[in-house]
Amino acid sequence: MDNLKPGDTMMREFNLSNDGSLKIENVHLETGYSVTDENGDNHDDLGKHIKVNFLWNWNQESEPVFETTLYELKEMDPDIVKRDIWDPLWEQKGGLESEETHDFWVEFEFVDNGEDQNIFQGDSLELAWTFNATQAEGEDL
Repeated sequence: MDNLKPGDTMMREFNLSNDGSLKIENVHLETGYSVTDENGDNHDDLGKHIKVNFLWNWNQESEPVFETTLYELKEMDPDIVKRDIWDPLWEQKGGLESEETHDFWVEFEFVDNGEDQNIFQGDSLELAWTFNATQAEGEDL
């Protein structure tokens, strides 16, 4: 993320696909990011100023199902993220079947806190998300 000013938002679409042969029961999201401090003047973490709004089916859902900052998301236990983001979808859809894809949208917002945020001018943030999926527990057949 770069060239954002306070108050700017950007929407991105993600596709969660199950290319395996078994149904996905759970998804854990791990968040990492690095900030390039262009001017060497940051006394704050840019991730604390980037709000993340998770939305499902952009055409049908206008309210975020979960929102937090990148900084908080990075510090969160993946089980909390699973509970707050994926579990509501799985309750509706029953998991992610083999060869199935679910689209979801994420809105990133550079929050304008009403204070001087010029220390972030020229900075960029590289986001790394890792999705770890697990199948249901085994059954006696």
